[in-house]
Amino acid sequence: MDFTVAEHNVEGKTILEIYVPKSESGPHYARDKEDKWMIYIRVKDKNFLANRILLKVWKRKKQADGTILRYTEPEKNLLTYLNENKQITIKEFAQKAHISRYAAENIMVNFICLGIAEIDFQENGTYYKLSSKWQEV
Repeated sequence: MDFTVAEHNVEGKTILEIYVPKSESGPHYARDKEDKWMIYIRVKDKNFLANRILLKVWKRKKQADGTILRYTEPEKNLLTYLNENKQITIKEFAQKAHISRYAAENIMVNFICLGIAEIDFQENGTYYKLSSKWQEV
């Protein structure tokens, strides 16, 4: 992996600036405190643990099969909600749609794979929102 290092002296302290370019491959693994391999994603200057939905998205995108979206009531309600609100969590979606968390996750995976929704990792949680393409429609 290529990276660059710059050394800066600020108020008598040495600061190392390390620039690591965005990787075109992935996902990337790192060991946690228990020496278990975990998958992380970088968002701006923060690292977030990849959640189950993102793992399913990566897996689905590697498959040769396409994504089939059934436009049932939960999908319709999710699109309506995201058109009227900025974001939603999986827990909120499952509760509002009266479906299991598993079903909510699978619907969200479909939406992400089709470019309808995107993941928004934040320090206070993971949210899902309409992709910028769909916000313009």
